[in-house]
Amino acid sequence: MPVAREELVLFALVLVALGLLALGLTEIVWPRARRGRLARATAPAPKASPLLAPEPPPATPMTVEELLDQAIYLVDFPLRALVVLRRADEQLARLSGTTPHTDALQERLHAAHVAVGCRLLEAGLAEQAVAPLTRVVNDTTLEGDDRRQAREALARALTEISEQRSRDIRRLAQDGNTAAALAHGERLVTLLQSALESGLTESELAVALSNAQRVFVSLGVRRVVTAR
Repeated sequence: MPVAREELVLFALVLVALGLLALGLTEIVWPRARRGRLARATAPAPKASPLLAPEPPPATPMTVEELLDQAIYLVDFPLRALVVLRRADEQLARLSGTTPHTDALQERLHAAHVAVGCRLLEAGLAEQAVAPLTRVVNDTTLEGDDRRQAREALARALTEISEQRSRDIRRLAQDGNTAAALAHGERLVTLLQSALESGLTESELAVALSNAQRVFVSLGVRRVVTAR
C-alpha cells in the first residue's frame, strides 16, 4: 500500500507539471496569435498602385484675363511671370478678329510685357528682358507711355548686354580663342541690328554700338554696326 500511494503522488505531480507547461505554452502562443489578428484587423488598407489610379480631371484652361492677372501677380518673380505671358500670348492669338474686347486685352498684354521686362532688367536678367520689351517696341500701332518705357528699358538692356559680352569676347581673345571671340562679336552685332530694325535709333543705342565697335577694334577687325 505505501508503494501504491507514492506512485499516485508521483503521478499527480507529473499531471500538475504537464498542466503548468500547457498553460505556459497557451499564454505564449495565444496572445501572439491574438495580436496578429488585431494587427491585421486594424492595419490600413494597402494603397492603390499609381499605375491603376484614375486619371485626374483635366485642368480648365485659363482665360487671357486670368493669365494676365496671374502674370501681374507674379511680377516680382519675373521668370515665372514671363512663362505665363507666353501662354497669354498664345491664348490671345487664338481669338479671331479684332474687337474692342481683344484690343483691350492686347493693351493689357503690352503693359504686362513692359512690367515684366523692366522687372527682369532690375533683377539683372538683361538677356531675358529683351524678348518681352522687343515685343512691345515692334508694335508700331502702340503709342503712349508703354511703348516709350519699353524703348528706354530695351536700350538699357542692350547696353548691359553689350558690356557683358564685350568683356567675355576680350577674355576669349586674350586666351587665344580668336575664332570664338569673333563669333560672339558677330552675335552681338546681330542682336543690335535686330534692335535697330525693331525701331530703336542709333542715338538710343549709342553706348551699345560703341561697345561693339571697340570690341572689333580690339580684335583687329574693321566692322561698322548699322541696320541691315
